[in-house]
Amino acid sequence: MDFCRHIRKVFLPLTVSLVAGTLMVGMAFSQRTFQTRYVAQQLGLQDFIPQKSLNDPDQMLAFQDSLDRVQKPDTLSSQWINLQYFRCNAWVEKREGDRALKLARRMVKKVKGEGNTFLYRMLLLNLAEALSLNSETGFGEETVNGFLAAMELAREAGDRQMEFDLCLRMAGYYIEVERRDLTSEWVERAHSILPDIYDAVNCHFYYLCAADASNPSQHNPDGTLRWNTKEEEDKAFAMINQGIACSEQVAGEGKQSEINLPLAYHIRADFWRNPDDHVYWFRRTLRASTQLGDRWAMFFGNNRLSAAYLTANKLDSARLTLDSARALAREFGDQPELLSRVYNNYVRYYEKAGHQPDSLIKYLKLSKQVDMVASQQEALVQLELNKSKFQDVQQKLTILQQKGELEARNRAQYNMLMGGAVLAFILLLVVFFLIRIRIRNRLIQKKNNEIEHINQQLARGLDEKEALIHEVNHRVKNNLQMISAFVDMQGQYLDQEESRAFAEGIRNRVRAVSLVHELIMEDDRLLGMDFNDYAKELMQELESLHFRGNTLECHLDIADVRFGMSTTMYLGILLNELVSNSMKYAVKEGEELHIWISLQKHGPGLKLLYRDSGGGFKTENIEKKGKRRSIGLMLVDAMARQLGGKLHYEQQGGGEYQLVFPSQGLED
Repeated sequence: MDFCRHIRKVFLPLTVSLVAGTLMVGMAFSQRTFQTRYVAQQLGLQDFIPQKSLNDPDQMLAFQDSLDRVQKPDTLSSQWINLQYFRCNAWVEKREGDRALKLARRMVKKVKGEGNTFLYRMLLLNLAEALSLNSETGFGEETVNGFLAAMELAREAGDRQMEFDLCLRMAGYYIEVERRDLTSEWVERAHSILPDIYDAVNCHFYYLCAADASNPSQHNPDGTLRWNTKEEEDKAFAMINQGIACSEQVAGEGKQSEINLPLAYHIRADFWRNPDDHVYWFRRTLRASTQLGDRWAMFFGNNRLSAAYLTANKLDSARLTLDSARALAREFGDQPELLSRVYNNYVRYYEKAGHQPDSLIKYLKLSKQVDMVASQQEALVQLELNKSKFQDVQQKLTILQQKGELEARNRAQYNMLMGGAVLAFILLLVVFFLIRIRIRNRLIQKKNNEIEHINQQLARGLDEKEALIHEVNHRVKNNLQMISAFVDMQGQYLDQEESRAFAEGIRNRVRAVSLVHELIMEDDRLLGMDFNDYAKELMQELESLHFRGNTLECHLDIADVRFGMSTTMYLGILLNELVSNSMKYAVKEGEELHIWISLQKHGPGLKLLYRDSGGGFKTENIEKKGKRRSIGLMLVDAMARQLGGKLHYEQQGGGEYQLVFPSQGLED
């Protein structure tokens, strides 16, 4: 593990620095958001942090360490929290990815939801940059997601500058990984934001990124770029020239530190059309890097310029710049990747010179050796990283096993406790329900006793009411029979035929009512009476009283219905009148008589049809009014109204009565 950490400290700066050479392109496209001076202004710390500390990560860390020792600031204060961004950013610039990542993770959790949305977004960017420096994660999905999250928050907060810079950052990332086909979306999004924040600095970064994104990355045999169309080439040249114009405008205003002028010249140098053009723009690139004092950019400028001189066959100039590049490489510790670039150009130089084969062989060997060393070191680092990962996995596995055993013991104890608690709870429930059932049974028994007592009272009351009803019906029957006897006695003393007939009619009508009570009393049918049975009894009674003919045939078609006493009485009186009339007047003495009675359901009510085999009545006799009308017909109409219906007579053959009435009083 110690050796692995040593390898990381010694060799990873090599690879990180090399990556930084390419990241210089992507980071430069979003310079303003990542400038400490700009962030200090946004957080209100521009007068608190010394100017020299803003430009030097070592001095920034020293300044904050001094504050912590002397002032011992409140770690909950907004000023101290704001300063942690600059500490984290200094570690990012110093390529100390692990320390930057640890602090960034802690501060992102601390600041999230605190209201300082700008600081939160900047810490998210610190976290993303720290992840890109981490040897395990690198510039991968987690880093990209961090940038995208910060971009979305910037959009919600209306921070167009940050959103613009991060669009260029994403475009720069896809340029770094040679996926220029994926840059167009981010370049177009940055272009849509540019009018809202337009100035020469933002214009400079946009056109540099757009021009570099349009680079086809394909070369002709002479080394020039192979453009797909002339229009694409002209558009790319126009964008880089516009970017350089914006750069020179900013430089004229004395704000060179806010832009990346060497990058502008570098991209323009890649867009060369002839060797002299190639040399000219790389010379300007080297000059701008020298003015900034950026030794790293000076190394790349000399090395690329030497390659341009070789392309233009300016061997003396190529040798001078190569020697300068070799000297700068020594400053960085003769890193194999840097030496490989230099030695390859030395090989090209001696190939073109042609008169120093020993030097050519020498640099061919050196180039091969450097490549082998770089490969060996890379393999060694990868091996140690794999060992480290394996040891980490073993350690995590051991921890997981111990954690699993502890969890298993805790789970067993928990299960025992829970089992005991559940068992106790079940026992309590059983006791509770037994007590409750016992109480409920007592209540039920009490209620049953009360209900039984009430039922006994109701039964006694019902018996009393039934006895009373029987007594009333019995007395009504006796009274009706007494009235019928009085009428018979009185009729014996009447001399006139009409008076005796009148008395006979009253007696028959009283008998029809009395018959209802007789049937009720005989079969105990207080709740209803089957009308078919009643009709048969009535026909037999009337036949014995009135019929003097030869044969009587009654045709009954009565539905299975039951009526209350009142409805039965009304229908009985009505049929008494109709049947009496038929028996008296329908046929002559000695003739056969047929009577048809039908009672069926009709819609929501009932329909009664009555006809006989006689000749019927004349319509004018039926329609007579007042005293001229028969008492029997008047009774028939009255009973029909009592039933809620209307009697209708049709002269068809012998004549037919029709009565439709509602079914109230019907009992199933």
